[in-house]
Amino acid sequence: MSLATIPDVVRHAALTHGDGLATRCDGRSHTWRELALLVARLAGGLASAGVEAGVRVGLLGQNTDHYLHLIFAVTAAGAIVVPLNVRSSPAELNFVLEDSGAAVLCAEAALVRPALPLPSCVHTLVVLPAENPSPLGHQTVNVLAYRHLAAAPPLPEHAWCGGSEAAGEAFGLFFTSGTTGGPKGVVLSHANQLAQARSKLAAIPLHRGSRYLCTLPLFHIGGMNIGLAATVAAAATVLPRPRTAWPHVWRLMRGEGATVLAFVPAMLQLLMDAADSSAEARREAAAAAAVIEHVLIGGQSMEAAQRTRALSLFHRAQFVQTYACTEACSSISFLTIRPGAAGAAAAGAATVGAAAAGVGVGVAGEVAAGRDAAMDAALRDAQLVGWPVAGTHVAILDAELRELPPGRTGQIATSGPHVMLGYWRQPSLTRDTLVRGWLLTGDLGILGPDGALHFAGRIKDLVKSGGENVPAALVERALLASPLVAQAAVFGLPDVSLGERVVAAVVAHAPSAELERQLWAELPQLMRQAGLAQYMRPRQLVLCRAMPLGPSGKVLKREIRRLLLAGDPPDLLYLPDQAESETRGAHGTET
Repeated sequence: MSLATIPDVVRHAALTHGDGLATRCDGRSHTWRELALLVARLAGGLASAGVEAGVRVGLLGQNTDHYLHLIFAVTAAGAIVVPLNVRSSPAELNFVLEDSGAAVLCAEAALVRPALPLPSCVHTLVVLPAENPSPLGHQTVNVLAYRHLAAAPPLPEHAWCGGSEAAGEAFGLFFTSGTTGGPKGVVLSHANQLAQARSKLAAIPLHRGSRYLCTLPLFHIGGMNIGLAATVAAAATVLPRPRTAWPHVWRLMRGEGATVLAFVPAMLQLLMDAADSSAEARREAAAAAAVIEHVLIGGQSMEAAQRTRALSLFHRAQFVQTYACTEACSSISFLTIRPGAAGAAAAGAATVGAAAAGVGVGVAGEVAAGRDAAMDAALRDAQLVGWPVAGTHVAILDAELRELPPGRTGQIATSGPHVMLGYWRQPSLTRDTLVRGWLLTGDLGILGPDGALHFAGRIKDLVKSGGENVPAALVERALLASPLVAQAAVFGLPDVSLGERVVAAVVAHAPSAELERQLWAELPQLMRQAGLAQYMRPRQLVLCRAMPLGPSGKVLKREIRRLLLAGDPPDLLYLPDQAESETRGAHGTET
């Protein structure tokens, strides 16, 4: 059987591993054979509601087996999934539905009460898992229950979306705004998803005996793709009941025998904090962590203290950090951290999937052949994010899109079967992003002589201050070297004399009345230690209770900037007493 589409993979797992566990959620279990039949029925029910090739179907829900099964069913019918962020406002959801032209919305009952305003393009609402969906207030659309679809006549196998001719067809539209700009739909194909799933399996070798605990949101490309990788491997996917408290996640991990986890650092921190909540929680966590084989970390890298704590807790697990973007269908490179490692210099780096050699391991911080002092300095200021897998090509390009040699800083570009088809209904943006066979990521990076990719910041994450470019990532790294600082986000605000002034928003480990004064006093030394010029020094400090985060766990700098420009101190700010601020401007601006 040709495995060219995601539905092909589901049918193959049913044929080769039919009695194996496919999904388990809230007491419900499905083998691969049962799952394939359920997917056929759901696809048949969707087809009877007008879903066919090319139709866009919105998915709005928490991580459940229903959600995962609908991904398979929608694509089996040849339609295109449009995952919707459950954290979005009604206006934002309406925009995505309207921009995608979604004809069908599959949504949890709790998320469409009170009635979610639906654009005119939506003609059918599938409610899950409601038994009786009628009292939802959507009289203008056809309202169906998930259970009715699940009882429909199966879609015949010959009608499933499958085979090589369908590999390049659109699988889904993934709307993303990153940390800047408005939402844009990234069009990803079945071939993109399968290429990315196989890359994940090269880094994290799931197999039929693996049990993946699905905690990353399925509406996010990273969360969905690791779930699809488990499907390619015919591994079991265990989904916690929505809104399960983190202490109960430990209990579920132990009870289900979970062996593979995936988190963004903020989620990992919550899980580890739950483990320290009581003696019983520590025992539960120790038992569950002892059988974990692999932990994938996405969104951003772990800080040194968090990495040390995680490696101690999950002492048998191999950690894999990824560098990723939605336009690349998730991961571009992988950095493997070996069990027992501690600190940044001991982070192991695996060239996963490197030709037929399998997996090779190096150590971050080693001086490779071919490196000179200038290259060492450039690489030291950047962050090692690993190696691409076989078939994924990475280059560093200059402003004229010429490839740069190792050790030179430029824009990270990638090519291969993982690269998106383009942006939905945005041909100009697509032409600007897919250039000469490369996907331009908008990120700055450096290649080492050993082929390792180092992240040096974002092109649009530069502060232009006094005619000089200030890479925000370098200043953030300098601030995080302070024992006072737990999180840092650096950006620019308009300044009459400088054009933009460098602003640093920080979350302290232990907020105090002395915090602002201590940070200002420590700042020159932090900059010197990081080897940064004084023009890069922040001119304003913003003390925050917490950072606003996007769905992938990334800090939303645009939101902090927007709140500050509005001039009204937002709730997220931690402001010192007025007496403490007399020698500073508003929100800690140096005068």
